[in-house]
Amino acid sequence: LLSTYAQNGVNAIFIHGLLSALSYYPFNPKLCEGYEERRKELKSLIKRAERFGIKIYLYLNEPRCLDLADFKGKEHLKGTISGNTATLCMEQKEVQDYLYTSVKDLLVSLENLGGIFTITMSENLTNCSSRVGDVMCPVCANVPVEETVTKVNNIMLKACQDSNTGAELIANIWGWDSFREFTDENVKNSFKLLDKDVAVMATSEYSLEFETGGVKNR
Repeated sequence: LLSTYAQNGVNAIFIHGLLSALSYYPFNPKLCEGYEERRKELKSLIKRAERFGIKIYLYLNEPRCLDLADFKGKEHLKGTISGNTATLCMEQKEVQDYLYTSVKDLLVSLENLGGIFTITMSENLTNCSSRVGDVMCPVCANVPVEETVTKVNNIMLKACQDSNTGAELIANIWGWDSFREFTDENVKNSFKLLDKDVAVMATSEYSLEFETGGVKNR
């Protein structure tokens, strides 16, 4: 498969990962059991891909929400609640430190990961503003949404830079759109707040007209 990719000009692929499964997870250590072994497997995949001139990128959608029960004794970290889960508030230093440390440690252990590819607003509940219309975090409700989503990317970028591995940070802005109640003004402000070394991946499919099997749609 990798050989076929290389023959067709592919020089990088991304795979999805969970930080709680790939780095030590202080908020519920049970979730990270076996992370060292997963790192070994990922490192092996990176080396296999390198033989064909292909870099592996890790898609991270973080920090993921936690079960409400996991916030016992650390209620100050609890952000937006959804059902039986809640976000880890990005305004809390412990959460920021976790995101930085876990990413940096992972990159150092992998050595040659091409980089990290992020989405900060998606179907997953991650930061307190990942679903703009439902921000219930008492802290983040007073923080502009663009500050939250760019903070996630900027912290991860710092981890990439401090790892001295050459890994880059690509911020996919999927979700930074009206269907997530993210306005054009939010987007402009986000670009101003993003570190200049963050690469931005724009989405081109919004409202794109297409026809499949005689059926037209957008």
